[in-house]
Amino acid sequence: MKHCPHFSSLFSDRPQRHYPVMLVVLFLAIITTGCVQSPLRKNALADADKIKISPALTAAEKIAYQTALTNLENGQFRQAGKALLKIAGDHPDLAGPQANLGLVYLQTDKPDDAFEHAERSIQLNPALAQGYFLLGLINSHKHDYIEAEKNYRRAIELKKDYENAYYNLALLYDKIYQQPEKAIPHYRTYLKLNGQKDQETIDWVNHLENSLHD
Repeated sequence: MKHCPHFSSLFSDRPQRHYPVMLVVLFLAIITTGCVQSPLRKNALADADKIKISPALTAAEKIAYQTALTNLENGQFRQAGKALLKIAGDHPDLAGPQANLGLVYLQTDKPDDAFEHAERSIQLNPALAQGYFLLGLINSHKHDYIEAEKNYRRAIELKKDYENAYYNLALLYDKIYQQPEKAIPHYRTYLKLNGQKDQETIDWVNHLENSLHD
């Protein structure tokens, strides 16, 4: 059994839902290939942040921004990117549109552009945990796992209940570093934060724990 990293759109204030395929990186296996996908949340990068759309946007811009997030979630990257570029251009001081643009570029296999916008989002908001998590995803895509680990950990420092940062950090230890004893605590924290709703990961962690005692 193999697991895939958890991703999805940033900065949506709608409730989470489970999806049968990963939203971000529909075409990329960022950490490992041939993996069986476990159920992933629509708001994986935002988790339960409930980050609101910026009040700096006009009513029309808020509608356009929410539509862009919906398009992003539905895999309509061109439409999402076009709207986000306009909003980011009109409001260059907002971190959210920059991070979401980074997500669009990552999903369309443009990691350098993704990195530029992720970095810009953190410059605008140094406390943006999602920005560091996005950098971790980009680092993983580029096989720079040392930096990925640093950025996942930084995301957790900024957001203690960032369940997908714990999951991806566990995945890094599990699949890349081959250190299940370090992966298990992070898997367990992820499961605690998501209410033990991911049965596939529960089974996998039990398997890892049993293998350590064999």
